[in-house]
Amino acid sequence: MTRLAPTLIAASLLAGCATAPMAMAQPPMPPGPGMPPMSTIQPETTITLTGKGTVDHAPDVAMISLGVQVEAKTAAEAMQQQAEKMNGVFAAVKAASIADRDMQTGQLSLNPVYEYPNNARPRLTGYQASNQLNIKVRKLDQLGKTLDAVVKGGGNTING
Repeated sequence: MTRLAPTLIAASLLAGCATAPMAMAQPPMPPGPGMPPMSTIQPETTITLTGKGTVDHAPDVAMISLGVQVEAKTAAEAMQQQAEKMNGVFAAVKAASIADRDMQTGQLSLNPVYEYPNNARPRLTGYQASNQLNIKVRKLDQLGKTLDAVVKGGGNTING
């Protein structure tokens, strides 16, 4: 039995060495669906372009977000105050001849306001309410007057 072991090992090595070249000599697998045949695969060519352009055009419309933000002791008070101020903002926008199609309500939010004393738990001090209106001003020569009217009407946030 001990003489048989070296013979088996040698035969296994010889068989392994003999089958490796045969496996390498197999033709390649055909390409998958949608792939070109291997004989037609060519290296990709690349074209790289860099450009720069400038366009100057006078603005013809202004997109503005405006609204109110208030703080009060209770949530109800904060919501009431922001509603009253937003009525003034709406009136100012209407008086500036902004069409209904150029107005869209934006965001309404109500958040608690906390005080963070040192070495103590946060303490609720009130609520902050805000409301937003998005407008398009098509008569740009009236933009300044419109924004002034919004501020006089109670608006205190303007972005655009």
